[in-house]
Amino acid sequence: MAKQNPVKDADKTGSWTATALGLFRRSKLYWGLGFLLLFGALSSPLTSKGVNIFLSLGNMTDVLRQV
Repeated sequence: MAKQNPVKDADKTGSWTATALGLFRRSKLYWGLGFLLLFGALSSPLTSKGVNIFLSLGNMTDVLRQV
């Protein structure tokens, strides 16, 4: 039977965790923008036809133009 080395296994897990944390740190701006988009879509009122005002083409164009 092959013996497992707990130090090497922990090192593999640690490097994966470090990689995931590094990716999160580099992309946290995008996570914030995604959260704001989701919040705006969920809290936006609907038109009489049931269309979300926040996600309308005109509003998205205005938001992108201002950014």
